[in-house]
Amino acid sequence: MDSEHVASGGKVPTPVPEDSAVVVDARGSVMVWSAGATQLLGYEPEEIVGHHATDLLAADLPASARRHIAEGRQWATEVALRHREGVVSWCGCEEPRWWTRRAGGSGS
Repeated sequence: MDSEHVASGGKVPTPVPEDSAVVVDARGSVMVWSAGATQLLGYEPEEIVGHHATDLLAADLPASARRHIAEGRQWATEVALRHREGVVSWCGCEEPRWWTRRAGGSGS
């Protein structure tokens, strides 16, 4: 993720550290939690790794993202994430194209 602020629809932008990275396996479990993710959301890796990624959501994923995930298609959206201290941060989130291809999807 880059350091751009991500926001739309009047939501407050959240600065995203350049080294923010979270890796989630096919079952939805967080496998990797970077220092940037800790800076952004306040959780240490040992608090998150092994837990389901949806535990971080402060709101449901948009229907279009859920549909793309169910169909195994690439997706990108803004998500409301819950900071360790309860604050909601709006951040861009996407499933990278290379993963879709490696997983046997069409990549589009």
